[in-house]
Amino acid sequence: MSAEVGQPWLALVAQRVVELSEECLLVCDHDRRIVAANAVAERVFRAAPGALVGRSVDELVPLEQRGRHAELMQAFASSQSESRAMGGGRRSVAALRLDGTPFSAVAQVYRLSDGAEARLAVSLLDLSDEATLTHAFDERRSVSGAILRRLPVGLVVQVADGRIVLANEAAQAILGLSLDQMLGRTSVDPRWRSIRDDGAPFPGSEHPSMRALRSGAIERDVMGVHKPDGSLTWITIEAGRLGEGPGAPVLASFVDITRAREAEARLTASLARQATLGSLSFDGMVTLRADLTIEAVSGSMGRLLGRPEAQLPGEALVAWALPDEQPQVQRALAQLLAFPGARSAWDMTIRIGSGHLRKFDCRGINLLGDPAVAALVVSLRDLTDQRAAEAALQQAKSQLEQRLAELSRERAADAALVQLAELVQHCEGAEQVSRVVAGSLRALLPGLRTALYVRDGDSDAFFQRGEGAPGPADGVASHSCWALRTRRTHVSQAGSPLRCEHLEGPGVAACLPLSFGGRLFGVVLVSPGDEELPPPDALDRLAGRLSTTLRHARGLT
Repeated sequence: MSAEVGQPWLALVAQRVVELSEECLLVCDHDRRIVAANAVAERVFRAAPGALVGRSVDELVPLEQRGRHAELMQAFASSQSESRAMGGGRRSVAALRLDGTPFSAVAQVYRLSDGAEARLAVSLLDLSDEATLTHAFDERRSVSGAILRRLPVGLVVQVADGRIVLANEAAQAILGLSLDQMLGRTSVDPRWRSIRDDGAPFPGSEHPSMRALRSGAIERDVMGVHKPDGSLTWITIEAGRLGEGPGAPVLASFVDITRAREAEARLTASLARQATLGSLSFDGMVTLRADLTIEAVSGSMGRLLGRPEAQLPGEALVAWALPDEQPQVQRALAQLLAFPGARSAWDMTIRIGSGHLRKFDCRGINLLGDPAVAALVVSLRDLTDQRAAEAALQQAKSQLEQRLAELSRERAADAALVQLAELVQHCEGAEQVSRVVAGSLRALLPGLRTALYVRDGDSDAFFQRGEGAPGPADGVASHSCWALRTRRTHVSQAGSPLRCEHLEGPGVAACLPLSFGGRLFGVVLVSPGDEELPPPDALDRLAGRLSTTLRHARGLT
């Protein structure tokens, strides 16, 4: 580390600050010239000892990025005397090493003193540093690290050259590889054997992570990955940079959709089989006289109707239909009689010999004027199994779409919880934690109206920290809320005798208790907005995860 000569007390303060920091730290004077830099900074900027002193910080970290120059300078010149962070908290910046290599970092600016001898400290987190990323994933050092490792969504971090440097437990399980087997691999490694949705090979250069490293945009795709044991796993994957600039690493997240695809394939095959069998066996034909009685039937009609074929001639076709469908069938047959060559089509439900109801598609043509036929000809096709298969396929597709939507919401909630866990570690006091949590509820419960109430010390009163959900502005008493009394998520229906007393208005609403270590510290009120309320068990799981995320928040314990 190097420090400025002169102004002894300021030099000692600067020296002490940089020595205590585990991050890259630069200390600047009022002209933004570097007067001190720790060994971490010299390593990050690839500088010899003392080589950073005297340089302008703007050469290394342009603080005016994103139009924040005026704001930083105004904060720097402020008359407030306490040391504090400036410039709106941590933000992504593009920095430059002494050898000209650009890299992405997260910067935080602090003022160390006031007046003519003011000092400015710039703390950097190098996002291209694998040690930094590993520290962020370390579950023993951070709440966010524990959450990331245990998410059901696979997470893989790849640095600028494409090498995998981190992978959570879900990623290892989905891909069938241990962490040691994955570390150091790139997406173009020939050991990966991936295919596209149509079965064609998926080149490693087109992997979403590699595309994100090149474009800087969020890249998504569906791909099949062959595991070492020979099985094929299908995943939906999304990749994007963790910071700005070409040197920023990429985070890829993915979920296993193998079972959903297999279920859809089985259903499609079943439908195709039913359609083939139907085209071969489920057709019948009858000829009708002008009085609409049956003259003759094809050989398959007895089997389709479960009755002896000899009994069918002489019966009225309209009598085969259920009573409430007979007027419709009568009108269709009248259209056939209108003129020679007339055509008509209708559906008809017939109770066959076994007593079961079968749905038939009927199509007729008037051939009374044709001497070779001299009859009305009606073909009947049994659609019962086909309609059932179509309904089953539609239901399966709806379930698949619903599950994929749930996975998308869960992934968004996971990301919001990770960000919240990181933010609350840097909050000071319950008031600041409450504001951060209230602001995160929109991402955790999109399309819903929410409000946060936080406990006032050891009292039974909970006071509002956010707006938007029904509830009294002056607070909620624990005895008036079933969620606080039972310590479980409670959904209040309109007109229910178990509706929470503090709720205003007739609509449905849910109360999510927040607690840890047996102590209640808050409750979240949720009501429908653009979206309907999720199921109670989903809300209860979210309440538990949110409580776990907040267990290290200062001021709430």
